[in-house]
Amino acid sequence: MRQFFLLLLCVFSTACNNSGNELPIREYHQAVQPLMYENRQLADYFTDLAGRIHSDKVTGDQVAEEFKDKLIPLAKRLQNGAQRIQLREGPLARVHGGLVEAWELRANSYSEMLQAYQASDTSVFEKALQGNTVSKQKEETYFSLANRYFATKNLRLYQFPETQ
Repeated sequence: MRQFFLLLLCVFSTACNNSGNELPIREYHQAVQPLMYENRQLADYFTDLAGRIHSDKVTGDQVAEEFKDKLIPLAKRLQNGAQRIQLREGPLARVHGGLVEAWELRANSYSEMLQAYQASDTSVFEKALQGNTVSKQKEETYFSLANRYFATKNLRLYQFPETQ
């Protein structure tokens, strides 16, 4: 009977201390911050490409190739990385769900931009641009909410960190 009681005590104590698939705030920070280095790289690629498009230094075919070879694969890798971080249902899990949603929307928007170019369909391209704008808004909301959690442990999540 004593062993049964100890077993129950062990089960309840681990069930109540953020074990299982719920990551404590520090561990969550350690899991998500490395993704931000790639997020920075993706933002740099996108900004550079936008600048070259604006100054007519790139052809339409080159834009399509960069979306296909750089932007879309990196956006999908970030989306998958965020999806691999599993949190048990709760407030932090809902906040993290915002990041997953934002990055999924961004990856889909980039794919739609490429499809629009290939089909010469400006209406699809406009829809994709709107999706990309919404993804940026959702990402900003995520960082605002996530950093409220991290502040309780004197941590900060940087969206575009300088170095790794």
